[in-house]
This record gives sequence, C-alpha cells and structure tokens, in this order.
Amino acid sequence: MPFDSLCLLTGVVLPEGLTEIGQSAFSGCSSLTSINLQDGMTRITDSLFSGCSSLTGIDIPDTVTEIELGAFSGCSSLTSVTLPEGVTVIEGYTFHSCHALTEIDLPSGLTSIGDSAFNACQSLETIDIPAGVTEIGSFAFCWCDALTSVVLPEGLTRIERGLFASCSALESVVIPAGVTWVGEQAFEGCPSLTEVYYGGTAEQWQDVEIDEIGNWYLNKAEMYCYSEQEPPAGTDNTGYDGKYWRWADGRPLIWEK
Repeated sequence: MPFDSLCLLTGVVLPEGLTEIGQSAFSGCSSLTSINLQDGMTRITDSLFSGCSSLTGIDIPDTVTEIELGAFSGCSSLTSVTLPEGVTVIEGYTFHSCHALTEIDLPSGLTSIGDSAFNACQSLETIDIPAGVTEIGSFAFCWCDALTSVVLPEGLTRIERGLFASCSALESVVIPAGVTWVGEQAFEGCPSLTEVYYGGTAEQWQDVEIDEIGNWYLNKAEMYCYSEQEPPAGTDNTGYDGKYWRWADGRPLIWEK
C-alpha cells in the first residue's frame, strides 16, 4: 500500500533482507527527507519516490540494475545521484522535474536514456553521457536551463524531438558523425547556442536530415568539422579552407592559425 496519505512521514528505515518495494510505494510523501535502501535490492520500481519533494539525497545500492519509469520524478530537492554500474537503461521520466539536481554520475555501461528522463532538471549544469549510449529519447534534456554544453556519444544516430528544447544557456554541442537525423524542436529555445562541433565532414553534414520546425538556432550556429590533424590551408594561406575543431584535454578546441 502506498504511503502517500502519511503527509508527515520524514524518514524510513527498511528491514534487512528487503529486495523489492512495490510501485509508487512512497509516491507523494512530500515530507520524506531520508530513506535507507538495503543491499540486495535489484530494482527501483515505477514512480517509487515520485513527488518526494523534500528528499535531498539517496544512496542507491550497487545491487540495483533497474530504475523504472518516473522513479524519482518530482523530487525537486534532490541535488545529486550516483547510479550503480549495473544500470544499463534510464527509463522515461526517471528524474523529471528534479529542479535542484546539479550533478549525476551515470554508469559506464549505460546504453539508453528514456523520454523526458531529465526534463526540467533546471540546475543541471553538465552531463557526462557514457560512450556506450546509443539511444536518447524525446525531450530527455528539455528545460535544462543551466546546461551549457553537451557531448553526444559516438554511437548515437538520431537526435530526437525536443531533446534540448528550451535549454536557454546551451552554448555548444558535439554531434557525432553517425547522426543522420535531427528531430522537430530538438534545439528550439536555445538562443545561446553558437558553436556546433560535428564529428564528420562538411559534405556529411549536408546529408544530415534536420527537421525544419524549431531548429533555427542549430542552423544559425557556427559549425566546425572534426580534423585530428591540422587542416589544409586556405587559398590565401592566412587560414584554413574551412572551420575545424579537434579534441584537446577532453574538450573540443577550434583550429586556429
């Protein structure tokens, strides 16, 4: 039975040996500030802590491998989370409206981030997306007002609808050469976007299908193509024959004469 009617519930001590808690069990416990999850738990079920608006932190046991739909949605006081290495999928809406979330450590084995997983995480300044992620759902980082830059992983082929919509502070994005499609409103409401670092050539970029709706800021940003070696000189030998970038200390760096 959910505890949502127990409005004054502030802390919970779970018994040893508990391996699973039912869906929505603590949903709406807006006064809950702490809970100890037991080693041996393997999944955090749907909406388990949704609406626990006073929960500031949680230690997730290393035994957890599944975090289901909306598990922490509306935990508006949650400031940081470390996900166990065994987690490979972040389901949709998992951290939706976690307004105070400033940092999250994603596991290296992660392969998929669901729709609206981090939607309205308005304090999230950076996100390190693991290299193995091949799918990121629609609106996953929509309304992340503090996000300034993002590096999309090499295996990604689609930038889904509304992925970075209303990320008003987003200044730069690294887009891998394998991306073939940018969906509707993917970069709508991103007025600070000025630099796009593309992993392929200018010719390849021309083949990327970019939806006409809501991607004006993407199209007007300066686009740089990747070149590991120094690019060819321009006709007057005072610059290069295009705009290029390279990796330096884990960050994109523009080639300049």
